Amino acid sequence: MSLWRPNSRINQINAWDRTDSLFGFVDSTQIIGPLWALSEELHGLTKGAFDPTVSPLVELWGFGFSEMGNVGAVQVDSVMSYTGMSPERFDMNEEEEDGYYKATWVRKGDPRAALDFNAIAQGYSVDLLMEELRIRGIGNAMVELGGEVVCRGNNASGKPWRIAVDQPVEGSAGHDRTFEMVVAVQDRAICTSGSYRKFHEVEGRKISHTIDPGTGWPAANGLLSATVMATTGAYADAMATAFMVLGTEQTKVFLNQYPELGLDVMLMSDDGKGGYDVWSSPGFEAVSSRP
Repeated sequence: MSLWRPNSRINQINAWDRTDSLFGFVDSTQIIGPLWALSEELHGLTKGAFDPTVSPLVELWGFGFSEMGNVGAVQVDSVMSYTGMSPERFDMNEEEEDGYYKATWVRKGDPRAALDFNAIAQGYSVDLLMEELRIRGIGNAMVELGGEVVCRGNNASGKPWRIAVDQPVEGSAGHDRTFEMVVAVQDRAICTSGSYRKFHEVEGRKISHTIDPGTGWPAANGLLSATVMATTGAYADAMATAFMVLGTEQTKVFLNQYPELGLDVMLMSDDGKGGYDVWSSPGFEAVSSRP
């Protein structure tokens, strides 16, 4: 899944420049297929707010390997023509034989189409690590990777794991971190996505690294961070990104529409006065406290 490793499978897929034939491979790890299937599910659920085909847009806005150049409506519209999870733009299918997995095939509608699983791969990786611990008989554990966390059982004190959520302010990293909330987490995942650490500043205006797949432009809805608790790290990771795209009000609507997902959420948004407002769902508020 790493875009930073030249020979990673995702980079092989992204480098495939043929539209007249399929790119085939054997997914021996059985990671890419499940991630694509989950991404399709979340893409439909969020009405496109979650979309791993935004990679070319991430590059256009200078949040990948490319420097940000002159970006306007013409450039955005051009790249939008080959992003999206519709089958004619980008499709992935697994071939089976006698009920067993055989191979994975990728079809591109444009050779420039590319994938970026960064909004879900870390959460999914934490799920895999926790599953390995479960297989080895470990019932109490906390696994963290890149800020994505999955907790099982209790901590050494016999209580739920205590996970801190940073305040959405610049510089709140490393030794300078300031916590907004401490959350008691048990048998769940908790992941945060934010716009306050990774951004460009253009003519005094901050441009978020969260790209809205529906418009091709950086999200500009005032949401500074979204913290999500869910049953799996992959779900929490992806939904945190989707909520950053949707913004506070649309996220509240989403939570009301899909209570069966069991998501508990905390949103921190710009109050327009140099500070921020905090909103928590009832489930999140019940297990959180000030540090």
